[in-house]
Amino acid sequence: MTTAFETWTQEWARRVWNSDDLDEGRRAISEMLAPECLLAGLGGDVKPIYGPEAYLPFWEQLRGAFGELRCTVPSVSPAEDGLSGEVEFEIQAVHRGDFLGKAATGNSIRVRGKTVIRLNQAGQAIETENDWDMEGLLAQIDHSLASVQAAMDGTRES
Repeated sequence: MTTAFETWTQEWARRVWNSDDLDEGRRAISEMLAPECLLAGLGGDVKPIYGPEAYLPFWEQLRGAFGELRCTVPSVSPAEDGLSGEVEFEIQAVHRGDFLGKAATGNSIRVRGKTVIRLNQAGQAIETENDWDMEGLLAQIDHSLASVQAAMDGTRES
């Protein structure tokens, strides 16, 4: 029998990452993340954020910068409660727009990671802990965390 966690994971990949309809992705984020959802580990030294409204800019930046994006989920490991577990994912895309100050390179990227997710009884995520290779992503587009930090520091001083 498929758990609520497995169903949620499949729907998230399909609607948020693999749909070319960005309005559908926005709707899915608003529906599938609880208003108080804690989202941690989004990359680099990004502090944890809460809720779909805070997550949307992160997602929109990725979707705007990387075209032909496809997310595969090679492993879903639900916990006994059926409302939590771990997901391994892989994203493949092409760098088509600005990402953290790096203009489009046309480079193909491939990034792997995992996320631990907890759902509430209503089937919305209330906590996610992400672990993905942001440094590897930046290297694939000839960028680095040091460059991102330097750009951010310059912005703060202005």
